[in-house]
Amino acid sequence: MTATAPTFKKGRAWLIAVTNVLGCVGVGLMSYKGMTTLNLVIVYYGIDYTTYGSIAGILFLFALATSIPAGFFVSKVGASKLALICLVLICIGTIVPTIYLLIAGRSTNYVAMSFMGVPTMLGWGAMTVANTMLVSDWFPPTKRPLPMAINSMFTPVGMLAVLLLSTPLINMASTDGYTEEELAMTFGQSPAGVVTTTVAFSIYVVVITIAALFIIRNPSPEHSFLGIDSASEEAGVAQQVEDTGKARDGYKSLGVWILIIMFFMYTWGANCFANYWPTYVESSPAMGGFNIPPLQANMTSTVVAITEIVAGIIIGWGMTKIKHDKWWLVILIVALAVALNNVLEFQVPSEGWFIPILILYGATQEMWPPITFTIVPELFDSPKALGGALGLMSFVNNLTGTVISTSNGIIADKFVNVPGGTWNAFGVPLSITAIIMTIMAILMIIVWRKRWATLKARAAEKVNAKEECAA
Repeated sequence: MTATAPTFKKGRAWLIAVTNVLGCVGVGLMSYKGMTTLNLVIVYYGIDYTTYGSIAGILFLFALATSIPAGFFVSKVGASKLALICLVLICIGTIVPTIYLLIAGRSTNYVAMSFMGVPTMLGWGAMTVANTMLVSDWFPPTKRPLPMAINSMFTPVGMLAVLLLSTPLINMASTDGYTEEELAMTFGQSPAGVVTTTVAFSIYVVVITIAALFIIRNPSPEHSFLGIDSASEEAGVAQQVEDTGKARDGYKSLGVWILIIMFFMYTWGANCFANYWPTYVESSPAMGGFNIPPLQANMTSTVVAITEIVAGIIIGWGMTKIKHDKWWLVILIVALAVALNNVLEFQVPSEGWFIPILILYGATQEMWPPITFTIVPELFDSPKALGGALGLMSFVNNLTGTVISTSNGIIADKFVNVPGGTWNAFGVPLSITAIIMTIMAILMIIVWRKRWATLKARAAEKVNAKEECAA
C-alpha cells in the first residue's frame, strides 16, 4: 500500500499498451479478410447468408467460454499474463487454418477452416478484460482515456489493414485463371490470393506475439494504478487500499448493465456496417443500393476506417482534457450520434447523402468503445469487482454477437437477397436499437453524475483527513 499515487512510468506504459493493441489487430486481420467480397465468398464456397452469419454466430459462442472466467483469472495472475494468453490463442487460431489452407488448397472446406479459428475466439472472449485491466494497471485515471481509446481500435485498424494491403498482396499471387476484373473484385479471395493474404497476415500475428512475450508485464505494486479513482488523484490524495471486494461484485453495478445494453445497440450497427455495407452500396438502386463498383466501395470503406481510427483517438485525447463531471455530455452526444448512424445506415435517401452519412458514421461510430472502457474502471473501487464486471461485459457482448450475426444473416436471406427485397429491411431492427440507445444514454448520465458526486465527496474527506494529520 502507498499513501500517495504511484509513480507513472510513461514510456513503459505506452510500450506495453501499443504492443498489446498491435497483437489484438490480428483478430481484425483474420476476421475481415472477406469483408469487401461477401458475395464472391458465398458463391465460391457455395454457402448462403444465413450459413455465413450462423458460422460467425457460433464462433462467438466459443468466446463465451473464456469471458466470465477471465474476470476471476485476472485477479489471480494479473492483466499481463491474461493478455499474453489471449495473444497466444489468437496466434494459434491464425496459424492452424493457414496451415490447413496451404495443404488443402482448392479443396479447402469453408466451415472446417472457420472452426479452426476457435482458439482466436477463445482469446477474443478474454481480451476485453485483459486490455482494460492492463491500461487501468499502468495508467493513472486522468491519463487513461487515450490509451484506452487506442486499445479499442484493433478492429478498425485490422479492417483498414485488410482494405489497404489486400490489393498489393493479391498482385503478388498468380491470377489463377481469373480475369483482371474478377481479380480486382476478389481482393484476395481467389485460391492464390487467399494463400497470399492469409500467410502474410499470419506472419504478422506470429511476429507481434513473440515480441509481446518479451514486452508485456504487470507493473510492480508501487507503479500500479488499479483501485485509484480520478477524483482522489486530482485532489492529490490518491491512495491504494486493500482490495476486499470479489469478482462477482462487478455483476451488481447498474452502470455496467446499462453500458452492456448500450454496447449491444452499438454492436448491431457496427456489425451491419462491417459485414454488409460494401455489398449494400454495390447493389442495384432497386434494392436501395447505388451500383457502386467494387473498387469504389472498397475505397469508401477505407475512408470510413481511417476516419474511425482518427475519431477514436481524438475522443480519447479529448476526454483527458474534459473534466470528469462533464463526461455526461460526451456520453450523450456520442450515444445520440451512434443512434442516428444506426437509423441512417441502410436508409441513404439519395446519392447526394451518401458521402455526408459516411462522414457522420466514420466520425462518431468508433467513439463509443473508448468511452465505454474508460468509464467502467471509474465505476468500481475494487479491482477484483472491475475484473468481474469486464468478464460479464465480454460474456454478454459475445453472446449478443452470436445473436446479431445470426439475425443479420437471416434478414439478408429472407428480406434482402430475394426477388423484390431491399436493404431497407434492416431499418426496423436498427431503428429499435437507436431508440434503446437513446433511453440508456439518459439513464447512464444519471448513474455517472451520481457516481462522480460520490467520488468527489470521498476525495474531499481524504483532503480534510490529510490536513488534520498535518495539523
